Amino acid sequence: AVPIQVNSLAGDSERLVIKFNGALTPHYTIYDYLAGLAQTPGDPGTFVLDFSGLTRAFPNALLPVICDCHVLRRGGQELELIPPVDPSVRSILETTGVLHALDPDVFDPPVLASDRHLAIVHVETADQQERLVSEFVDLLMRSTPLSQSVLDGFRWIFNEVTGNIFDHSNSVCGGFVQLDIHKSSNRLA
Repeated sequence: AVPIQVNSLAGDSERLVIKFNGALTPHYTIYDYLAGLAQTPGDPGTFVLDFSGLTRAFPNALLPVICDCHVLRRGGQELELIPPVDPSVRSILETTGVLHALDPDVFDPPVLASDRHLAIVHVETADQQERLVSEFVDLLMRSTPLSQSVLDGFRWIFNEVTGNIFDHSNSVCGGFVQLDIHKSSNRLA
């Protein structure tokens, strides 16, 4: 299947559907999505993000979509989300906070505490950023055996990276951050 298709619903010129199929990865499909938004003629009425065909999704591909949705909503754009049909993909997007971040009026925030991930957090203030960094470090302490000096290094890195939301992004609406710990490969994403 084509990773992303942009079209309007049959007979409905007021709704622009962006359908995501297969695995949503940052390497190629996100550029198709952004190109689809750029090609939108005039006011589409309602954007429909159709995730029903997703089979896998990665945070570094979804966070730009979440940011775009947030900015569009703040600008008054109507958005509708069709969640994944695959129950395992839907469950992952629910527990990581993706569905809530994409459509907070329809989907509840995640309630699951985990030793492997921190759900998507919307950061708009320096106080929120400081709390987020503390949550990152707490998650690392709970999930991995690291020395205090390594944890201090991660605290510094997280401060630097999340501080970019305010220092360099020029964002009008803050930023969205998520952390996943991949224990089998000893990686953070």
